[in-house]
Amino acid sequence: MYRINSGGDVATSFSSGLPFPSEPGRVVYNAIGDALAFAITPGTGANANRIVTLGNCDGVGGYTGGTSCVTAIRNGTGAANADGVIDASLIGPNGDQAGTFYFRTRGLTVRNNNTREVVANADGEIFIVGECDSQMCVYKFRPDGALDTGLCLDDVDGDGKVSAASDGLAIMRSMLGVPTNANVPAGHGYDIDGDGVLNASRDGLLLVRRMLGFTDAAVLGGVTFAPHARRATWTDIEAYLRKRCRIPRSQVTAP
Repeated sequence: MYRINSGGDVATSFSSGLPFPSEPGRVVYNAIGDALAFAITPGTGANANRIVTLGNCDGVGGYTGGTSCVTAIRNGTGAANADGVIDASLIGPNGDQAGTFYFRTRGLTVRNNNTREVVANADGEIFIVGECDSQMCVYKFRPDGALDTGLCLDDVDGDGKVSAASDGLAIMRSMLGVPTNANVPAGHGYDIDGDGVLNASRDGLLLVRRMLGFTDAAVLGGVTFAPHARRATWTDIEAYLRKRCRIPRSQVTAP
């Protein structure tokens, strides 16, 4: 990506700082990626003039066949913020890919599952349109790259602690359709494995085990993930629970 000054010359300040041929442009994605589209955030807010790029990134993260990458690039009005540096505030749906995240459109087959266009609004929200099994699908991401499916809060009973016996139980009850007095946000924010379904025996179990202080295999043991689950490894699930659900280890309490 290059920025062209009003006189027609290439802006050398908009640079990756890497050796030729990346100078003077900003290189994003990988060696086999294809550029698809980009958008510039309008308005005067905190994310104004931020460039959001969309591309095909087959092979990234071990995925092939329709993997798309989104990267944010600083392009502010001040010289210090207009250097084309990757904007690390875009941490993605899992909360672990600073500046860039990748995802696949949700489809049941590998036929015609591609992204096509990206748009940003004045609030910094990102909208991506694509194809899902030959149908149109639209994804909305919040300014930090969170897939806008609902909040995932840890302390739903508001007592200042994260407890499997109170918070975890309330969230699982909500997944099962059982009434609870706790403030459990609606939506799919508690879809921990990212398979598009709220399931107490998967999502609820992963959440409660993490609240109990379990890690790695102790969290995943006995959980059967759907083939299309976005998060099926400890690394991805831990990042989601820590960044999206705000469950730091130091705050977890046993029942």
